[in-house]
Amino acid sequence: MSKASRRERREMARREADREVGNRAQGQSQFSGAQPQFLARVQGTVFQGPLPPPEILAKYNDAVPNGAERILAMAEKNQQHRQSLELAVIPAGVRSERVGQILGFVLYLATLASGTYLVATGKDTIGLTEMLASTGTFA
Repeated sequence: MSKASRRERREMARREADREVGNRAQGQSQFSGAQPQFLARVQGTVFQGPLPPPEILAKYNDAVPNGAERILAMAEKNQQHRQSLELAVIPAGVRSERVGQILGFVLYLATLASGTYLVATGKDTIGLTEMLASTGTFA
């Protein structure tokens, strides 16, 4: 069941309930039929994406000269802009990840070297702790 039909039925039920309350307040029966009734149906269209469906796109030409062509040109320009951004952003992201990995490895080697230096100078506990902590972090 679509949202529109559920919404319509809910609205009609609400109006009917309002009508019954009004009839009771005026002392009229539910079936008097003396009141005029008004029923409205609302219909909408939803589309997804950069371009409307061809039927709607054709109506733009009626409203604005070359409207459909202008909309197509706008969509093409937007797509070209997005693709040019992707050409710049994706390689920059790959480069950034690679530099981060290299700098992380250099930092790991530096902590191993400083831990080795501490062990060599007689500070075994601190040196081993530093080497194990950096190796655990690196892993």
